[in-house]
Amino acid sequence: MDTETHKLVSWTEKITEFKYDIKQSFFEILVPTSDTVKYMFLLNTLINRGYNVLITGETGVGKSVITKDFLKNAPETTVNAQVGFSGKTNSKNL
Repeated sequence: MDTETHKLVSWTEKITEFKYDIKQSFFEILVPTSDTVKYMFLLNTLINRGYNVLITGETGVGKSVITKDFLKNAPETTVNAQVGFSGKTNSKNL
């Protein structure tokens, strides 16, 4: 929803320009896509309204990078309990 025009806007219209930084770690690079824009919006909206969030999805869609980016700018009152799972995670790892 565009707050100025009060019209629905496609996630693809909200994608920001990708700027490559050679100094940035490979694992911190986030190429903006409609999915990353959507995930960041949902994370911001839910956390800022006091809800807990569980982010799931395919490998490589940016879940960890989005979460880390959000937490850099999160209010001090935000509680960070982040657990990463992979294909090698089993019950003994938890």
